[in-house]
Order: sequence, then C-alpha cells, then structure tokens
Amino acid sequence: MDIFKEHGPCLYMDLDTTIVDDISELLAEVEKHDFIAMRDFNHWENIGGMLLSWKGDVSHLTNTFEENTETHMKQYKSDQTWLDDHVDPIYWQDILPNRVLSYKKYVKENGIHEKCRIVAFHGNPRPWAINELVKEEMK
Repeated sequence: MDIFKEHGPCLYMDLDTTIVDDISELLAEVEKHDFIAMRDFNHWENIGGMLLSWKGDVSHLTNTFEENTETHMKQYKSDQTWLDDHVDPIYWQDILPNRVLSYKKYVKENGIHEKCRIVAFHGNPRPWAINELVKEEMK
C-alpha cells in the first residue's frame, strides 16, 4: 500500500510482469487518467494489481488503509480486493486492448499478439522460467 504515497504520474508493475515491446503508448495513458488498473484475469470483475497507474496524489489510499490496518487485513484477502472497494478505475484492457496479456490465458497458447507490450504472469510459471517472451523481430 505504500506505493500510493508516490505522487503521479506513476506506473507500477509487479516484478513478474514482463515488458516485451515499447510501452510509450501506455505511458501516455498514465497522464490522461486518474487511476488505471488491470482486470483480474481469473475474476474479470475484480482489480488485478500487476499493472496500476495513477496521476496526481492518491496518498488517501494509503492513509485510509493505515487508519485501520488490522481490520482491513482481516476483512480483505489482498491489497487488490481492498482496492476493489476503494477506487473506481478504468482498465487497461478497455483503453488499450491486447497491450497487456496474461501468459497463462493467452500467450502460452497463442504467442505474443502483435499489439502486446507487456506479458503479465499470475502464479506459475514465472517469467524467468520462459524463454519465448521476445518477439521474433526483437531477437
């Protein structure tokens, strides 16, 4: 939750989220929207925290969480489920379709889509166990 102390524009990516092509198009969107999140690949109605962005000051998220950390930790399964109740994001999948894809749900079976810029991993396998993440023209 401490990441939200950073004033935007900010782009946050989980460590197992892999950039496979130029992300300048995504960076341009960060400055246009208050809060952008991923839809959870397994539960489309929920926030997936692997790629988040915000512009401006969102420190109220950290402050609200810290006001009652113990209760929040008991009530919510994860920071992402807490965010579901405290932000009203737009979603990367809606504003830039196919730019961020799940390895398990898309890339593993179909390869890297021509518009894909980031491959998101959730669970196993991890990106360091995969050697096919570089587009052919980038090899």
